[in-house]
Amino acid sequence: MLFLLFYVGSERYVCDSQHILEVVPNVQLKQLPHTPPYIAGLLNLGGMPIPVIDFCQLIEGRPARLSMHTRIMILSDNRVDDHPRILGIRGEKITETLDRELANFIDPGVLVEDLPFLAGILSDPEGMIRLIDVAKLFNSMEPVLFCKEL
Repeated sequence: MLFLLFYVGSERYVCDSQHILEVVPNVQLKQLPHTPPYIAGLLNLGGMPIPVIDFCQLIEGRPARLSMHTRIMILSDNRVDDHPRILGIRGEKITETLDRELANFIDPGVLVEDLPFLAGILSDPEGMIRLIDVAKLFNSMEPVLFCKEL
């Protein structure tokens, strides 16, 4: 299974590539007043507004560093109904992929209630890598994003 690797500071995370529609540069976003700090804004992608979460703000309480390696992953929840949800994640050092089996990620034995999308952990010589459960990420963002049509 192919994963896209990204960083929040020195910590590594991966996202299943099956959910990634594309990776775009870290561009200027339309700011949204009165939203939680981790909502970076809206990305105009071919005329479609995509909400973007700053993963560094969400995890560490600070915005992602301005760098050529800071990018935005466009994710889909791959729902089979007429309206799949789309979301952007801004992360640091989005430059590498990782080919591993999902079964290699093990349960860390700790649930972080505020971050229920943090799933299994994979250890390698450089340390630990945390798996993002995309379905749980979308579900946890539902109270703030993905409002129903007018």
